[in-house]
Amino acid sequence: MLDKLRAKKRSAEVSALTEELSACIADPTAAREAESREIAEALNSFLSTLPVDARLFFMRRYWYMDSVKAIAEKYGCGESRVKTSLHRTREKLRDYLQKEDIWL
Repeated sequence: MLDKLRAKKRSAEVSALTEELSACIADPTAAREAESREIAEALNSFLSTLPVDARLFFMRRYWYMDSVKAIAEKYGCGESRVKTSLHRTREKLRDYLQKEDIWL
């Protein structure tokens, strides 16, 4: 029982110290939100450089989570074309994010 009381006290002390330091330390949530906005802007910019079919394939796969087969059927092409397009787009995206100094 004594150990539980000490654990609660330590927990309270840690909370108090964290609260005191919060004025000095950037809010990690705010930093993540800013980072997310930066990534979203970079992704939108990248997508705007793609040919229409590559952009549609990418969005259907990674935004709407469609299967390769469903994408191929929707756009009247072969699955290999969709797979190849997605592979090349991912490579281009990786290069683009590296150039923008955004690495996930």
